[in-house]
Amino acid sequence: MDDSPRSRLSSEVSLAKSLNCDKQPQTMLPPIALRRTSAIAAHLRTPQSLAAPRLLSSASSVRAPASAVQTSEDEKSEGYYKHWMNINTRWKDNDQYGHINNVEYYSYFDTVVNTYLITQCGLDPAAARTSPPTTTTTTKTAANQSPPRIFYVVSSGARYHAPASFPDTLRAGMRVAKLGTSSVVYHVGVFKGGVGKGESTCVVTGEFVHVCVDARSGRPVEIERGMREMLEKLK
Repeated sequence: MDDSPRSRLSSEVSLAKSLNCDKQPQTMLPPIALRRTSAIAAHLRTPQSLAAPRLLSSASSVRAPASAVQTSEDEKSEGYYKHWMNINTRWKDNDQYGHINNVEYYSYFDTVVNTYLITQCGLDPAAARTSPPTTTTTTKTAANQSPPRIFYVVSSGARYHAPASFPDTLRAGMRVAKLGTSSVVYHVGVFKGGVGKGESTCVVTGEFVHVCVDARSGRPVEIERGMREMLEKLK
């Protein structure tokens, strides 16, 4: 006896037809059941329902999902960036494929941005470790004092254009794309080979977003004037 899914469905359809051909009202199938069996019958009659799944040919168009970080052609050129620093790659940066792993580039973004903030904008990262947490007493004492400011990363993203490997020396460029009351959007580009000579290759471009916060409370605060002036130079 054939007990395949197709056989069982065919039997169900035959039963439905025989019951609905009966003139006695008590044997009529409910409308919902009738619609269900009719749909099953239509599906069984459709040849493509039994065909093997169609595989994509090599010529088929397959689109990758759009990235949240879009890169313009300008961002892939050296002239777009306002501040530069060397990045010495490390042995540990290489992965098993022999090139710098994608996650390492985020540490490069951190390095170039925070180096500028510390050396040019007066950022003191130690303020987060040495400032006491906000309490009623400290709030009253520091009511008229400027709060120690630090920056938190709230968003970052990257697009990869070419591989690099240890022991390459890379150059990271940065630019301020947007400067708000308490936030900064940086664009960062990482290049290899012949930087400054028109012979470089853009390896990675990315976006890095900071929010300025009170080191004691962690709440957003306005970027102070001196920092803002130095960041304006990178726009």
